[in-house]
Amino acid sequence: MKKQLLLAAAMILAVGGLSACGSGKGAKSSEKTVKKAESKETQTLKKVLAAENKIKSAQTKMRYDVDQKTDNYDNSIRWENTTDYTENPVTVKVDSKVRYAKSSNDVHSILRYDGKNLYRTTMVNLQEGATTRQAIDKTVQDYRFQVQHTNLSKEFLQIMSDNNVKPKVENKNGEYLLMFNIGKSDATDSLKEDTTKLVSQVVGSATHVYNTDMKYVEIENYSFGIHADQKTYEPKKFQVNLKVVISTTSGKKFTITHFFEGTIRNINKVQKQAMPKQFEELK
Repeated sequence: MKKQLLLAAAMILAVGGLSACGSGKGAKSSEKTVKKAESKETQTLKKVLAAENKIKSAQTKMRYDVDQKTDNYDNSIRWENTTDYTENPVTVKVDSKVRYAKSSNDVHSILRYDGKNLYRTTMVNLQEGATTRQAIDKTVQDYRFQVQHTNLSKEFLQIMSDNNVKPKVENKNGEYLLMFNIGKSDATDSLKEDTTKLVSQVVGSATHVYNTDMKYVEIENYSFGIHADQKTYEPKKFQVNLKVVISTTSGKKFTITHFFEGTIRNINKVQKQAMPKQFEELK
């Protein structure tokens, strides 16, 4: 009897061991299936976004154009900025050139930001003129955008990731090129809302136009390309083309075209930016 009990116990242990081994293999097989399901393009996107999130300081050079048209109204604005920034502490210095109409001259300023106040120094014949200081929430929206959105490549890449937009990935000269192309039928309300929320901050007049239900917003063209280093996955340069048509209940249509391009360098090598000590306080 004792021998029979020992034999039964041994059989139970053997079956349990086989079951455990089987479940282990199943788990490994399941993990492989998950890894196979995640494409190389998705993996590259995640690695570039992770590298973007590790950037705590950098120098960016950006140009962005906004053209807004409706009926007889045609307005265009262009910015060309060179920005040095740190995230901890928040310090920003922007060499800003703005052209408010195609035929006008550039408005040249040096903008500095410490996380609370905006310092604006006017430039006259390449010489620094008077400086003003104003609380950031009270200053002109155009200036706020320039000092608070220092790395647009990261922001557009996050929008693509959040909305599950898949890129095409190419290898070019030691870099990855991630290319996102969104057609009319691919533009979900979530994607439209995230994108217009960002670009509407570029200029104050656009905020009012974009403040509408997404059913009145149509994206006619939307492309975003970003170059990243193949070894570090750090961003090198990017470009965005966006054309949006907004309809109103009265039947009027606004067409807004956005163009962004920029480079990112000196990653995590930029030092804290000094703020002016002499300035006029604005309320």
